Amino acid sequence: MAQAEARLPFPIVTQSVAEIASSYALSRRTLSHPDIIGRGTNPDHMEFLIDRFGYLRARWIPSVDQSGWSDIDKLSQQISLLNREQMKMPFPDDFVR
Repeated sequence: MAQAEARLPFPIVTQSVAEIASSYALSRRTLSHPDIIGRGTNPDHMEFLIDRFGYLRARWIPSVDQSGWSDIDKLSQQISLLNREQMKMPFPDDFVR
């Protein structure tokens, strides 16, 4: 772990990983599908797109979503659009305690 941390420009979070995973699992829901996989069920795999300000902008659950990031051209196009946004947003508060 120390070798990996030495090469990365950001810290690796190793404490409270269960709580962090539970927090991200809340994003499995949508307004139209509050329990997309079944009540209280977390998917085995989810992927997230987080913008340069640290905000969660998209999520993909391969086992549920019909299309998504398996189309790399579509994903690249969305990332390009996101990178061209001119929004000036504050960084989110640090909630790690």
